[in-house]
Amino acid sequence: MKNKGFTLVELLAILGLLAVITLITIPAVDGVIKKNKKKLYVQQIETIRNGLKTWGDANVEMLPEESGDVLPLNLGYLKSQGFVKPDMINPMNDKCYANDIKLYIKKVNENYEYIVDEESGSEPTTSDCSP
Repeated sequence: MKNKGFTLVELLAILGLLAVITLITIPAVDGVIKKNKKKLYVQQIETIRNGLKTWGDANVEMLPEESGDVLPLNLGYLKSQGFVKPDMINPMNDKCYANDIKLYIKKVNENYEYIVDEESGSEPTTSDCSP
């Protein structure tokens, strides 16, 4: 009678090989995920900055007139005005961006600088992204 199964040694060798492959691939995959989350985060901050620029274009009469003057706004205001999507999720913590993140439009000579203070704002929530 011929046995058509695997021996215990063969099964253990296969499990060992799978463990080695897992140890090699998990850090690589984790690194790719973290890199892509950071890339998406940077793109979203740029989207917020572009929303601030668009708001400035639509509200020219409210922009600072003198060089060095600053107009403070917040993210919740841009969300409520429709210049930024209200349901944008921060990929770094999988939570909504806080509505009180500070945004500034600063007049620099003849141009404007659009600033997103990423460190400002309260602790974000997961449940409510509304403005």
